[in-house]
Amino acid sequence: MAKQDANPLGKFAQRKTSRPPRSIAPTKAAGEVVAVPARFSRDDWNRLSDYARKSRISLQALIEHGCSRILEDDGLKPLAAVVARHRDAKAA
Repeated sequence: MAKQDANPLGKFAQRKTSRPPRSIAPTKAAGEVVAVPARFSRDDWNRLSDYARKSRISLQALIEHGCSRILEDDGLKPLAAVVARHRDAKAA
């Protein structure tokens, strides 16, 4: 009887390359604008997209507004982009 491997997947589940694991540590941002990925469940993404389309607002502006609201609720200054957008909307 042949000796069975302890790992039923054998070498199938092993990495072929020896690359270092990706770091999830924060990195320094460079430049005036920094891209920040946001992850949502599919259902939440659909709800946000539908709301943004109906409100005729970009997802960028929607996320900025939400983050700014959280800062204001904690007694901090709102995001500059949101303040500028409100100022421009009132002037129009």
